[in-house]
Amino acid sequence: MTEAKAKALVNVSRKVSDRNAADSIQALLPLIFAEPEYFEQGKPSLERSIKVCFEPGCIPKPKGPPDNPRLQALLASLEAPPTPHLDVAFGIENSSWSALEAFINDEINELYGRLAHPFGVIATSYPFLITQWTSQAAGGNQFQAANQAASGGAALLGNMQKLLAATADTCSLTQEDRTHLNTVFSVTTDSESVHIYVHWSEPIPGTSDRSYEMSIVKRVMLDCPDMFPAMQRMVNNIIDWGLLERRAAIKKVIALQMAQIDRSS
Repeated sequence: MTEAKAKALVNVSRKVSDRNAADSIQALLPLIFAEPEYFEQGKPSLERSIKVCFEPGCIPKPKGPPDNPRLQALLASLEAPPTPHLDVAFGIENSSWSALEAFINDEINELYGRLAHPFGVIATSYPFLITQWTSQAAGGNQFQAANQAASGGAALLGNMQKLLAATADTCSLTQEDRTHLNTVFSVTTDSESVHIYVHWSEPIPGTSDRSYEMSIVKRVMLDCPDMFPAMQRMVNNIIDWGLLERRAAIKKVIALQMAQIDRSS
């Protein structure tokens, strides 16, 4: 991030501090999330969708004892899981899959619910980075944004666990593959700061449930432009990971689903 762009981010964040979240997204999104060209064999590989939502009832509700009191209290206390709404989601561009992989993704959606395309947006598959924005003008703060991100992260991780549970022969997946599949990231933003979180899930001993966790990995104040380059490098590294290591692990799951569908036909 150049010095000029860092100053622009500071100035814009000050100007939108009393605006609603939608205005903040439009103003800050291009400055926080750079738009490098991600192409594979001439086709775009990264897709960004704005204002998307999951299907109802998508948040897993663990029954076991909580390991993360704040997050587990949020998830387990809900009588009926809400439908998370995400401000921005980054995933794999659907056209970057081969024709056969795209067909299997459609079959996965048909057989198990929208696991490949959780928002019903065909262009965005297997999201790995989500964002939540809040506005002081509407009384929002980072705590609220983090709770929203917790719901969205748990929903994405729950989707992947459903897909793995419905896939035979997952013993061929390495531990590294499983780690990539069991990880997503989120970015929460208000008019003062940007927080980057990592989300993962763990089995709860003695139960068939999983504990859905999140932990902050970076906190950047928008009035400290010296911190912006490191923040943007981290975001770009997350995108690179999602399009390389995580996508490679997903391709293995798609191949297993392909073999499973062939055996059943």
